[in-house]
Amino acid sequence: MNVIPLSEFSGVHGSRHARLYIKTSDSGTRTVVSEKPGARILTRIGKLPLLRNRESVQERRNAAAAEDYHTMSAFQEALRQAYGDDFSRQAIHDITGKTLTRRVVKQVINNAGKTSGAAAEEPVYARVQPSGKLEFISSSGNEWNAAKHNVHRNPFSRLKKHECVTGSDGKKAETSGVLPSGINSRMAYEGCLKNLEQKTRDVKSINGQDLKNLKHFKALATGDGHLRSLMTAAQGVAQFTDNPDITKAIQTLLNVHIGGIPFLQFGTYAMDGGAAQWVKTASQKELNDAADMMRKIAGDFEKLLQNIKSGQDKINAPSLGMARFSDIRVNPQTQVVLSDGTPLPVNTLTYGQEPVALAGSFPTENGMEKYLQMLAEKNCSCLAVLTPPGQMVAKGLPFYFAGNHKYGEVEVSGEKASGTGGADVYRLTIRYQGKVHTLHVIHALNWPDHGALPRTDDLRQLAQLVNQYQSDSPGASVPMIHCLGGVGRTGTLAAATLLLKAPDIDLDRVVNEFRDARNEKMLEDDVQRGQLKTLQQELQTPSPYVNLR
Repeated sequence: MNVIPLSEFSGVHGSRHARLYIKTSDSGTRTVVSEKPGARILTRIGKLPLLRNRESVQERRNAAAAEDYHTMSAFQEALRQAYGDDFSRQAIHDITGKTLTRRVVKQVINNAGKTSGAAAEEPVYARVQPSGKLEFISSSGNEWNAAKHNVHRNPFSRLKKHECVTGSDGKKAETSGVLPSGINSRMAYEGCLKNLEQKTRDVKSINGQDLKNLKHFKALATGDGHLRSLMTAAQGVAQFTDNPDITKAIQTLLNVHIGGIPFLQFGTYAMDGGAAQWVKTASQKELNDAADMMRKIAGDFEKLLQNIKSGQDKINAPSLGMARFSDIRVNPQTQVVLSDGTPLPVNTLTYGQEPVALAGSFPTENGMEKYLQMLAEKNCSCLAVLTPPGQMVAKGLPFYFAGNHKYGEVEVSGEKASGTGGADVYRLTIRYQGKVHTLHVIHALNWPDHGALPRTDDLRQLAQLVNQYQSDSPGASVPMIHCLGGVGRTGTLAAATLLLKAPDIDLDRVVNEFRDARNEKMLEDDVQRGQLKTLQQELQTPSPYVNLR
Protein backbone atom coordinates (compact mmCIF):
# COMPACT_ATOMS: atom_id res chain seq x y z
CA MET A 1 0.00 0.00 0.00
CA ASN A 2 1.45 3.36 -1.02
CA VAL A 3 0.69 5.93 1.71
CA ILE A 4 1.09 9.66 1.25
CA PRO A 5 0.48 11.25 4.67
CA LEU A 6 0.36 15.01 5.07
CA SER A 7 3.57 14.81 7.07
CA GLU A 8 5.40 13.59 3.96
CA PHE A 9 4.87 16.97 2.34
CA SER A 10 6.56 18.71 5.28
CA GLY A 11 9.11 16.02 6.12
CA VAL A 12 10.58 15.37 2.69
CA HIS A 13 14.37 15.55 2.53
CA GLY A 14 16.05 18.36 0.64
CA SER A 15 16.15 22.11 0.63
CA ARG A 16 13.26 23.96 2.29
CA HIS A 17 13.03 26.04 -0.87
CA ALA A 18 13.07 23.19 -3.41
CA ARG A 19 9.99 22.53 -5.51
CA LEU A 20 7.99 19.50 -4.35
CA TYR A 21 6.42 17.05 -6.75
CA ILE A 22 4.98 13.53 -6.66
CA LYS A 23 7.14 10.84 -8.22
CA THR A 24 5.62 7.58 -9.44
CA SER A 25 7.78 4.47 -9.51
CA ASP A 26 7.56 1.73 -12.12
CA SER A 27 5.40 -0.30 -9.73
CA GLY A 28 2.96 2.56 -9.29
CA THR A 29 4.18 3.70 -5.85
CA ARG A 30 3.81 7.47 -5.35
CA THR A 31 6.04 9.51 -3.05
CA VAL A 32 6.64 13.21 -2.47
CA VAL A 33 10.16 14.28 -3.42
CA SER A 34 11.99 17.59 -3.71
CA GLU A 35 13.52 18.82 -6.92
CA LYS A 36 17.28 18.25 -7.10
CA PRO A 37 19.66 21.18 -7.63
CA GLY A 38 20.32 20.31 -11.27
CA ALA A 39 16.64 20.13 -12.09
CA ARG A 40 16.01 23.40 -10.23
CA ILE A 41 18.56 25.12 -12.45
CA LEU A 42 16.85 23.75 -15.58
CA THR A 43 13.48 24.94 -14.33
CA ARG A 44 14.81 28.45 -13.75
CA ILE A 45 16.64 28.55 -17.09
CA GLY A 46 13.42 27.52 -18.82
CA LYS A 47 11.82 30.79 -17.72
CA LEU A 48 14.34 32.91 -19.63
CA PRO A 49 12.75 34.61 -22.68
CA LEU A 50 15.55 33.50 -25.03
CA LEU A 51 15.12 29.83 -24.17
CA ARG A 52 11.49 29.29 -23.19
CA ASN A 53 10.28 28.74 -26.77
CA ARG A 54 12.75 25.99 -27.61
CA GLU A 55 11.09 22.61 -28.04
CA SER A 56 13.17 20.82 -25.41
CA VAL A 57 12.58 23.59 -22.91
CA GLN A 58 8.86 23.60 -23.65
CA GLU A 59 8.68 19.86 -23.01
CA ARG A 60 10.44 20.38 -19.69
CA ARG A 61 8.05 23.17 -18.73
CA ASN A 62 5.03 21.11 -19.78
CA ALA A 63 6.21 18.20 -17.65
CA ALA A 64 6.77 20.52 -14.68
CA ALA A 65 3.30 22.01 -15.13
CA ALA A 66 1.73 18.55 -15.04
CA GLU A 67 3.81 17.59 -11.97
CA ASP A 68 2.79 20.77 -10.16
CA TYR A 69 -0.87 20.16 -10.89
CA HIS A 70 -0.75 16.57 -9.58
CA THR A 71 1.15 17.65 -6.47
CA MET A 72 -1.04 20.64 -5.67
CA SER A 73 -4.18 18.53 -6.12
CA ALA A 74 -2.90 15.80 -3.79
CA PHE A 75 -1.82 18.41 -1.26
CA GLN A 76 -5.25 20.02 -1.35
CA GLU A 77 -6.95 16.62 -0.87
CA ALA A 78 -4.73 15.89 2.14
CA LEU A 79 -5.57 19.30 3.63
CA ARG A 80 -9.27 18.77 2.98
CA GLN A 81 -9.37 15.47 4.81
CA ALA A 82 -7.34 16.79 7.74
CA TYR A 83 -8.80 20.27 8.17
CA GLY A 84 -12.01 20.41 6.13
CA ASP A 85 -13.17 21.90 2.85
CA ASP A 86 -13.21 25.57 3.84
CA PHE A 87 -9.66 25.64 5.15
CA SER A 88 -8.22 23.65 2.25
CA ARG A 89 -9.82 25.94 -0.33
CA GLN A 90 -8.58 29.06 1.47
CA ALA A 91 -5.10 27.61 1.91
CA ILE A 92 -4.74 26.78 -1.78
CA HIS A 93 -6.07 30.21 -2.69
CA ASP A 94 -3.49 31.85 -0.43
CA ILE A 95 -0.55 30.01 -2.03
CA THR A 96 -1.74 30.36 -5.63
CA GLY A 97 1.18 31.61 -7.68
CA LYS A 98 3.74 30.20 -5.25
CA THR A 99 5.89 27.14 -5.83
CA LEU A 100 4.94 24.35 -3.44
CA THR A 101 7.97 23.83 -1.22
CA ARG A 102 8.54 22.32 2.21
CA ARG A 103 8.65 25.86 3.63
CA VAL A 104 5.26 26.72 2.10
CA VAL A 105 3.77 23.43 3.35
CA LYS A 106 4.88 24.15 6.91
CA GLN A 107 3.43 27.64 6.74
CA VAL A 108 0.06 26.20 5.70
CA ILE A 109 0.11 23.59 8.46
CA ASN A 110 1.08 26.21 11.05
CA ASN A 111 -1.78 28.41 9.91
CA ALA A 112 -4.13 25.48 10.33
CA GLY A 113 -3.33 25.31 14.02
CA LYS A 114 -3.92 29.03 14.45
CA THR A 115 -7.19 29.22 12.53
CA SER A 116 -10.30 28.83 14.64
CA GLY A 117 -12.55 26.07 13.50
CA ALA A 118 -9.73 24.32 11.70
CA ALA A 119 -8.76 21.87 14.38
CA ALA A 120 -7.31 18.78 12.86
CA GLU A 121 -9.56 15.78 12.50
CA GLU A 122 -8.31 12.20 12.69
CA PRO A 123 -5.16 12.06 10.52
CA VAL A 124 -5.95 10.88 7.03
CA TYR A 125 -3.64 9.21 4.55
CA ALA A 126 -3.92 8.76 0.81
CA ARG A 127 -3.15 5.45 -0.80
CA VAL A 128 -3.11 4.66 -4.49
CA GLN A 129 -5.46 1.98 -5.76
CA PRO A 130 -4.46 -0.33 -8.64
CA SER A 131 -6.65 1.84 -10.89
CA GLY A 132 -4.45 4.84 -10.07
CA LYS A 133 -7.13 6.63 -8.03
CA LEU A 134 -6.40 8.07 -4.62
CA GLU A 135 -8.27 6.49 -1.72
CA PHE A 136 -8.22 8.15 1.69
CA ILE A 137 -8.10 6.21 4.95
CA SER A 138 -7.89 7.27 8.56
CA SER A 139 -4.91 6.57 10.75
CA SER A 140 -6.93 3.81 12.34
CA GLY A 141 -7.02 2.07 9.00
CA ASN A 142 -10.71 2.62 8.29
CA GLU A 143 -11.72 3.53 4.79
CA TRP A 144 -13.57 6.83 4.65
CA ASN A 145 -16.95 7.20 3.02
CA ALA A 146 -16.22 7.91 -0.64
CA ALA A 147 -19.38 9.91 -1.29
CA LYS A 148 -18.96 12.05 1.82
CA HIS A 149 -15.34 12.88 1.15
CA ASN A 150 -15.50 12.98 -2.66
CA VAL A 151 -12.66 10.49 -2.83
CA HIS A 152 -13.64 9.01 -6.17
CA ARG A 153 -14.63 12.27 -7.76
CA ASN A 154 -12.65 13.12 -10.89
CA PRO A 155 -9.58 14.85 -9.42
CA PHE A 156 -9.57 17.20 -12.40
CA SER A 157 -13.20 18.29 -12.08
CA ARG A 158 -12.01 21.49 -10.44
CA LEU A 159 -10.04 22.50 -13.51
CA LYS A 160 -12.00 25.51 -14.66
CA LYS A 161 -12.13 27.14 -18.04
CA HIS A 162 -9.34 29.64 -18.49
CA GLU A 163 -10.05 32.91 -16.75
CA CYS A 164 -8.29 36.20 -17.42
CA VAL A 165 -6.63 37.72 -14.36
CA THR A 166 -4.16 40.53 -13.90
CA GLY A 167 -0.60 39.53 -13.16
CA SER A 168 2.06 41.46 -11.25
CA ASP A 169 3.17 43.12 -14.48
CA GLY A 170 -0.32 44.48 -15.10
CA LYS A 171 -0.88 42.22 -18.10
CA LYS A 172 -3.56 39.60 -18.41
CA ALA A 173 -2.50 36.13 -17.41
CA GLU A 174 -4.27 32.80 -17.46
CA THR A 175 -5.17 30.80 -14.39
CA SER A 176 -7.09 27.57 -14.06
CA GLY A 177 -8.33 25.78 -10.95
CA VAL A 178 -5.55 25.19 -8.46
CA LEU A 179 -2.76 25.65 -10.97
CA PRO A 180 -0.33 28.43 -9.97
CA SER A 181 -0.98 31.51 -12.08
CA GLY A 182 2.60 31.48 -13.41
CA ILE A 183 1.96 28.25 -15.31
CA ASN A 184 0.38 28.49 -18.72
CA SER A 185 -2.08 25.61 -18.59
CA ARG A 186 -2.95 26.07 -22.23
CA MET A 187 0.65 25.43 -23.17
CA ALA A 188 0.68 22.32 -21.02
CA TYR A 189 -2.53 21.10 -22.71
CA GLU A 190 -1.10 21.60 -26.19
CA GLY A 191 2.08 19.85 -25.12
CA CYS A 192 0.10 16.86 -23.92
CA LEU A 193 -1.81 16.77 -27.23
CA LYS A 194 1.46 16.76 -29.14
CA ASN A 195 2.85 13.96 -26.98
CA LEU A 196 -0.35 11.94 -27.33
CA GLU A 197 -0.17 12.22 -31.12
CA GLN A 198 3.39 10.86 -31.14
CA LYS A 199 2.75 8.09 -28.61
CA THR A 200 -0.38 7.00 -30.44
CA ARG A 201 1.72 6.36 -33.55
CA ASP A 202 4.22 4.43 -31.42
CA VAL A 203 1.57 2.17 -29.88
CA LYS A 204 0.17 1.35 -33.33
CA SER A 205 3.49 -0.35 -34.07
CA ILE A 206 3.20 -2.83 -31.15
CA ASN A 207 2.67 -6.50 -32.05
CA GLY A 208 2.18 -9.69 -30.06
CA GLN A 209 5.85 -10.56 -30.21
CA ASP A 210 6.71 -7.29 -28.45
CA LEU A 211 4.57 -8.37 -25.51
CA LYS A 212 5.86 -11.94 -25.30
CA ASN A 213 9.23 -11.04 -23.81
CA LEU A 214 8.79 -9.63 -20.31
CA LYS A 215 11.86 -7.43 -20.73
CA HIS A 216 10.34 -5.96 -23.86
CA PHE A 217 7.01 -5.41 -22.10
CA LYS A 218 8.75 -3.78 -19.15
CA ALA A 219 10.43 -1.37 -21.57
CA LEU A 220 7.01 -0.53 -23.05
CA ALA A 221 5.35 -0.05 -19.65
CA THR A 222 8.01 2.00 -17.84
CA GLY A 223 10.03 5.16 -18.32
CA ASP A 224 9.62 6.54 -21.83
CA GLY A 225 8.11 3.30 -23.14
CA HIS A 226 5.31 3.51 -25.70
CA LEU A 227 2.55 2.32 -23.36
CA ARG A 228 3.64 4.28 -20.30
CA SER A 229 4.09 7.46 -22.34
CA LEU A 230 0.69 7.11 -24.02
CA MET A 231 -1.05 6.74 -20.65
CA THR A 232 0.75 9.81 -19.30
CA ALA A 233 -0.04 11.92 -22.35
CA ALA A 234 -3.70 10.81 -22.44
CA GLN A 235 -4.21 11.56 -18.76
CA GLY A 236 -2.56 14.94 -19.27
CA VAL A 237 -5.04 15.82 -22.02
CA ALA A 238 -7.93 14.70 -19.80
CA GLN A 239 -6.59 16.83 -16.95
CA PHE A 240 -6.08 20.07 -18.84
CA THR A 241 -9.12 20.07 -21.14
CA ASP A 242 -12.31 21.86 -20.20
CA ASN A 243 -14.37 19.70 -22.58
CA PRO A 244 -16.13 16.90 -20.65
CA ASP A 245 -16.61 14.87 -23.86
CA ILE A 246 -12.82 14.67 -24.32
CA THR A 247 -12.33 13.58 -20.73
CA LYS A 248 -15.07 10.95 -21.01
CA ALA A 249 -13.71 9.56 -24.29
CA ILE A 250 -10.22 9.20 -22.79
CA GLN A 251 -11.56 7.52 -19.65
CA THR A 252 -13.51 5.09 -21.83
CA LEU A 253 -10.46 4.13 -23.89
CA LEU A 254 -8.21 3.70 -20.86
CA ASN A 255 -10.80 1.40 -19.28
CA VAL A 256 -11.10 -1.03 -22.22
CA HIS A 257 -10.18 -4.46 -20.85
CA ILE A 258 -7.40 -6.52 -22.38
CA GLY A 259 -7.15 -9.98 -20.89
CA GLY A 260 -9.57 -8.83 -18.20
CA ILE A 261 -7.30 -5.92 -17.22
CA PRO A 262 -8.02 -2.22 -17.94
CA PHE A 263 -5.75 -0.85 -20.67
CA LEU A 264 -4.53 1.84 -18.24
CA GLN A 265 -2.72 -0.80 -16.17
CA PHE A 266 -0.57 -1.77 -19.14
CA GLY A 267 1.25 1.51 -18.54
CA THR A 268 2.73 0.22 -15.27
CA TYR A 269 4.91 -2.76 -14.43
CA ALA A 270 4.62 -4.84 -11.25
CA MET A 271 5.56 -8.52 -11.18
CA ASP A 272 3.21 -9.32 -8.31
CA GLY A 273 0.09 -8.87 -10.41
CA GLY A 274 -1.72 -6.80 -12.98
CA ALA A 275 -0.71 -6.56 -16.61
CA ALA A 276 2.78 -7.99 -16.20
CA GLN A 277 1.46 -11.14 -14.56
CA TRP A 278 -1.11 -11.58 -17.32
CA VAL A 279 1.51 -11.09 -20.04
CA LYS A 280 3.69 -13.68 -18.35
CA THR A 281 1.01 -16.40 -18.52
CA ALA A 282 -0.82 -15.45 -21.73
CA SER A 283 -0.62 -17.57 -24.88
CA GLN A 284 0.81 -16.14 -28.09
CA LYS A 285 -2.69 -15.89 -29.55
CA GLU A 286 -3.84 -13.92 -26.51
CA LEU A 287 -0.83 -11.64 -26.85
CA ASN A 288 -1.56 -11.14 -30.55
CA ASP A 289 -5.16 -10.30 -29.73
CA ALA A 290 -3.97 -7.91 -26.99
CA ALA A 291 -1.68 -6.11 -29.40
CA ASP A 292 -4.50 -5.89 -31.93
CA MET A 293 -6.76 -4.30 -29.32
CA MET A 294 -4.02 -1.84 -28.37
CA ARG A 295 -3.75 -0.78 -32.00
CA LYS A 296 -7.54 -0.31 -32.16
CA ILE A 297 -7.42 1.83 -29.03
CA ALA A 298 -4.58 3.87 -30.53
CA GLY A 299 -6.66 4.27 -33.68
CA ASP A 300 -9.50 5.74 -31.65
CA PHE A 301 -7.06 8.10 -29.94
CA GLU A 302 -6.06 9.28 -33.44
CA LYS A 303 -9.71 9.94 -34.30
CA LEU A 304 -10.15 11.81 -31.02
CA LEU A 305 -7.15 14.00 -31.84
CA GLN A 306 -8.64 14.72 -35.25
CA ASN A 307 -11.89 15.81 -33.58
CA ILE A 308 -9.95 18.10 -31.25
CA LYS A 309 -7.83 19.60 -34.03
CA SER A 310 -10.90 20.33 -36.12
CA GLY A 311 -12.25 22.42 -33.25
CA GLN A 312 -15.31 20.24 -32.62
CA ASP A 313 -16.99 20.96 -29.30
CA LYS A 314 -19.01 17.74 -29.45
CA ILE A 315 -16.73 14.74 -29.66
CA ASN A 316 -17.57 11.44 -31.35
CA ALA A 317 -17.20 8.63 -28.83
CA PRO A 318 -14.68 5.81 -29.40
CA SER A 319 -16.03 2.50 -30.69
CA LEU A 320 -12.94 0.43 -31.59
CA GLY A 321 -13.79 0.37 -35.28
CA MET A 322 -17.36 -0.92 -34.79
CA ALA A 323 -19.21 2.22 -35.95
CA ARG A 324 -20.93 1.92 -39.33
CA PHE A 325 -20.87 5.65 -40.09
CA SER A 326 -18.16 8.13 -39.15
CA ASP A 327 -20.50 11.12 -39.61
CA ILE A 328 -23.17 9.91 -37.18
CA ARG A 329 -21.95 11.00 -33.76
CA VAL A 330 -22.12 8.81 -30.68
CA ASN A 331 -22.39 10.92 -27.53
CA PRO A 332 -19.58 9.88 -25.11
CA GLN A 333 -21.69 10.79 -22.07
CA THR A 334 -24.54 8.35 -22.82
CA GLN A 335 -22.55 5.70 -24.68
CA VAL A 336 -23.31 2.08 -23.84
CA VAL A 337 -20.24 0.30 -22.44
CA LEU A 338 -20.03 -3.41 -21.64
CA SER A 339 -18.77 -4.83 -18.35
CA ASP A 340 -15.43 -5.58 -20.03
CA GLY A 341 -15.04 -1.91 -20.91
CA THR A 342 -15.92 -2.32 -24.60
CA PRO A 343 -17.54 0.89 -25.91
CA LEU A 344 -20.30 0.36 -28.46
CA PRO A 345 -21.66 2.84 -31.06
CA VAL A 346 -24.94 2.86 -29.11
CA ASN A 347 -26.51 5.51 -26.89
CA THR A 348 -29.18 5.48 -24.21
CA LEU A 349 -32.05 7.76 -25.22
CA THR A 350 -33.68 9.50 -22.27
CA TYR A 351 -36.70 11.68 -21.60
CA GLY A 352 -37.03 13.49 -18.31
CA GLN A 353 -33.80 11.75 -17.23
CA GLU A 354 -35.52 8.37 -17.56
CA PRO A 355 -34.16 5.79 -20.06
CA VAL A 356 -36.42 5.22 -23.06
CA ALA A 357 -34.43 2.96 -25.39
CA LEU A 358 -30.97 2.03 -26.63
CA ALA A 359 -30.32 3.48 -30.08
CA GLY A 360 -27.65 2.75 -32.68
CA SER A 361 -26.87 2.12 -36.32
CA PHE A 362 -27.24 -1.29 -37.98
CA PRO A 363 -24.42 -3.36 -36.37
CA THR A 364 -21.34 -4.00 -38.47
CA GLU A 365 -19.99 -7.47 -39.16
CA ASN A 366 -16.91 -6.94 -36.98
CA GLY A 367 -19.04 -5.48 -34.19
CA MET A 368 -21.80 -8.10 -34.22
CA GLU A 369 -20.34 -10.27 -31.44
CA LYS A 370 -20.15 -7.39 -28.96
CA TYR A 371 -23.52 -6.03 -30.11
CA LEU A 372 -25.26 -9.35 -29.40
CA GLN A 373 -23.43 -9.58 -26.10
CA MET A 374 -24.85 -6.15 -25.27
CA LEU A 375 -28.44 -7.29 -25.93
CA ALA A 376 -27.98 -10.01 -23.32
CA GLU A 377 -25.85 -8.09 -20.83
CA LYS A 378 -28.18 -5.08 -20.80
CA ASN A 379 -31.21 -7.41 -20.64
CA CYS A 380 -32.97 -5.60 -23.49
CA SER A 381 -36.74 -6.07 -23.36
CA CYS A 382 -36.91 -6.51 -27.13
CA LEU A 383 -35.14 -5.58 -30.35
CA ALA A 384 -36.74 -3.45 -33.07
CA VAL A 385 -35.07 -3.65 -36.50
CA LEU A 386 -36.51 -0.91 -38.72
CA THR A 387 -34.43 -1.59 -41.85
CA PRO A 388 -36.81 -3.32 -44.30
CA PRO A 389 -35.75 -6.53 -46.11
CA GLY A 390 -35.31 -4.77 -49.44
CA GLN A 391 -32.86 -2.24 -48.03
CA MET A 392 -30.98 -4.99 -46.16
CA VAL A 393 -30.53 -7.04 -49.34
CA ALA A 394 -29.50 -4.00 -51.37
CA LYS A 395 -26.81 -3.05 -48.84
CA GLY A 396 -25.69 -6.61 -48.07
CA LEU A 397 -26.78 -6.48 -44.44
CA PRO A 398 -27.13 -9.78 -42.55
CA PHE A 399 -30.43 -11.14 -41.26
CA TYR A 400 -28.65 -11.91 -37.99
CA PHE A 401 -31.92 -12.33 -36.08
CA ALA A 402 -33.30 -15.09 -38.37
CA GLY A 403 -31.82 -18.59 -38.51
CA ASN A 404 -28.67 -19.91 -36.84
CA HIS A 405 -25.43 -17.93 -36.77
CA LYS A 406 -22.18 -17.72 -34.87
CA TYR A 407 -20.26 -14.48 -34.32
CA GLY A 408 -17.03 -15.09 -32.44
CA GLU A 409 -17.97 -16.74 -29.16
CA VAL A 410 -21.66 -15.81 -29.47
CA GLU A 411 -24.21 -18.19 -30.99
CA VAL A 412 -27.67 -17.00 -32.02
CA SER A 413 -30.80 -18.72 -33.28
CA GLY A 414 -33.90 -16.90 -34.43
CA GLU A 415 -37.29 -18.42 -35.20
CA LYS A 416 -40.21 -16.55 -36.70
CA ALA A 417 -43.02 -16.39 -34.14
CA SER A 418 -45.67 -14.35 -35.93
CA GLY A 419 -46.23 -11.80 -38.62
CA THR A 420 -48.56 -8.88 -39.22
CA GLY A 421 -49.09 -6.74 -42.28
CA GLY A 422 -46.23 -4.39 -41.44
CA ALA A 423 -43.86 -6.44 -39.25
CA ASP A 424 -42.54 -9.92 -38.55
CA VAL A 425 -41.79 -11.05 -35.01
CA TYR A 426 -38.93 -13.44 -34.21
CA ARG A 427 -37.84 -15.13 -31.03
CA LEU A 428 -34.07 -14.71 -30.75
CA THR A 429 -31.91 -16.83 -28.43
CA ILE A 430 -28.38 -15.63 -27.62
CA ARG A 431 -25.80 -17.98 -26.11
CA TYR A 432 -22.35 -16.96 -24.90
CA GLN A 433 -20.05 -17.83 -22.00
CA GLY A 434 -22.55 -20.42 -20.77
CA LYS A 435 -25.36 -17.85 -20.55
CA VAL A 436 -28.65 -17.86 -22.46
CA HIS A 437 -30.79 -14.80 -23.17
CA THR A 438 -34.03 -14.78 -25.17
CA LEU A 439 -35.92 -11.77 -26.52
CA HIS A 440 -38.41 -10.86 -29.22
CA VAL A 441 -37.31 -9.14 -32.43
CA ILE A 442 -39.74 -6.85 -34.26
CA HIS A 443 -38.73 -6.46 -37.90
CA ALA A 444 -40.49 -3.60 -39.73
CA LEU A 445 -41.09 -4.60 -43.36
CA ASN A 446 -42.04 -1.39 -45.14
CA TRP A 447 -40.47 1.66 -43.48
CA PRO A 448 -38.40 3.56 -46.10
CA ASP A 449 -35.18 5.36 -45.17
CA HIS A 450 -35.83 9.08 -44.44
CA GLY A 451 -39.54 8.42 -44.90
CA ALA A 452 -42.72 7.70 -42.99
CA LEU A 453 -44.65 4.47 -42.66
CA PRO A 454 -47.56 3.97 -45.10
CA ARG A 455 -50.09 4.52 -42.33
CA THR A 456 -49.94 6.26 -38.97
CA ASP A 457 -51.57 3.16 -37.51
CA ASP A 458 -48.50 1.13 -38.60
CA LEU A 459 -46.40 3.32 -36.30
CA ARG A 460 -48.92 2.86 -33.50
CA GLN A 461 -48.82 -0.93 -33.83
CA LEU A 462 -45.01 -1.06 -33.79
CA ALA A 463 -44.91 1.12 -30.66
CA GLN A 464 -47.58 -1.03 -29.01
CA LEU A 465 -45.51 -4.17 -29.58
CA VAL A 466 -42.40 -2.52 -28.13
CA ASN A 467 -44.30 -1.33 -25.06
CA GLN A 468 -45.95 -4.72 -24.61
CA TYR A 469 -42.62 -6.56 -24.51
CA GLN A 470 -41.16 -3.93 -22.22
CA SER A 471 -44.05 -4.27 -19.75
CA ASP A 472 -43.52 -8.03 -19.72
CA SER A 473 -39.81 -7.62 -18.88
CA PRO A 474 -38.52 -7.45 -15.32
CA GLY A 475 -36.88 -4.40 -13.83
CA ALA A 476 -35.88 -1.30 -15.75
CA SER A 477 -34.95 -2.98 -19.03
CA VAL A 478 -35.45 -0.95 -22.21
CA PRO A 479 -35.70 -1.94 -25.89
CA MET A 480 -32.87 -1.76 -28.41
CA ILE A 481 -33.92 0.06 -31.59
CA HIS A 482 -31.92 0.46 -34.80
CA CYS A 483 -32.54 1.22 -38.44
CA LEU A 484 -29.61 1.92 -40.77
CA GLY A 485 -28.13 5.05 -39.23
CA GLY A 486 -30.00 4.96 -35.94
CA VAL A 487 -31.33 8.53 -36.01
CA GLY A 488 -34.54 9.01 -38.07
CA ARG A 489 -36.72 5.91 -37.93
CA THR A 490 -35.09 4.88 -34.65
CA GLY A 491 -35.90 8.18 -32.95
CA THR A 492 -39.42 8.18 -34.39
CA LEU A 493 -40.31 4.78 -32.94
CA ALA A 494 -38.76 5.62 -29.57
CA ALA A 495 -40.83 8.83 -29.44
CA ALA A 496 -43.98 6.91 -30.44
CA THR A 497 -43.56 4.56 -27.47
CA LEU A 498 -43.60 7.63 -25.21
CA LEU A 499 -46.70 9.00 -26.94
CA LEU A 500 -48.64 5.82 -26.27
CA LYS A 501 -47.81 6.12 -22.58
CA ALA A 502 -48.42 9.88 -22.33
CA PRO A 503 -50.22 11.40 -25.35
CA ASP A 504 -49.89 14.97 -24.03
CA ILE A 505 -46.09 15.08 -23.82
CA ASP A 506 -44.23 17.90 -25.57
CA LEU A 507 -42.91 16.36 -28.80
CA ASP A 508 -40.45 19.20 -29.38
CA ARG A 509 -38.96 18.52 -25.97
CA VAL A 510 -38.72 14.80 -26.78
CA VAL A 511 -36.81 15.59 -29.99
CA ASN A 512 -34.45 17.97 -28.20
CA GLU A 513 -33.72 15.51 -25.40
CA PHE A 514 -33.08 12.70 -27.88
CA ARG A 515 -30.65 14.96 -29.73
CA ASP A 516 -28.88 15.80 -26.48
CA ALA A 517 -28.65 12.11 -25.63
CA ARG A 518 -27.35 10.85 -28.99
CA ASN A 519 -26.68 13.48 -31.67
CA GLU A 520 -28.12 16.42 -33.57
CA LYS A 521 -29.47 14.26 -36.41
CA MET A 522 -32.14 12.54 -34.34
CA LEU A 523 -35.58 12.84 -36.02
CA GLU A 524 -34.13 15.18 -38.64
CA ASP A 525 -36.76 14.36 -41.31
CA ASP A 526 -39.89 16.53 -41.35
CA VAL A 527 -42.08 13.71 -42.68
CA GLN A 528 -41.25 11.50 -39.69
CA ARG A 529 -41.89 14.25 -37.15
CA GLY A 530 -45.11 15.00 -39.01
CA GLN A 531 -46.32 11.43 -38.62
CA LEU A 532 -45.57 11.62 -34.91
CA LYS A 533 -47.71 14.75 -34.61
CA THR A 534 -50.53 13.01 -36.46
CA LEU A 535 -50.27 10.05 -34.08
CA GLN A 536 -50.41 12.40 -31.12
CA GLN A 537 -53.54 14.07 -32.47
CA GLU A 538 -55.22 10.70 -32.98
CA LEU A 539 -54.30 9.60 -29.47
CA GLN A 540 -55.66 12.79 -27.96
CA THR A 541 -58.93 12.49 -29.92
CA PRO A 542 -59.46 8.77 -30.57
CA SER A 543 -61.53 7.88 -33.60
CA PRO A 544 -63.80 4.81 -33.65
CA TYR A 545 -62.31 3.97 -37.03
CA VAL A 546 -58.77 3.70 -35.68
CA ASN A 547 -57.72 0.14 -35.00
CA LEU A 548 -56.76 0.24 -31.33
CA ARG A 549 -56.19 -3.51 -31.14
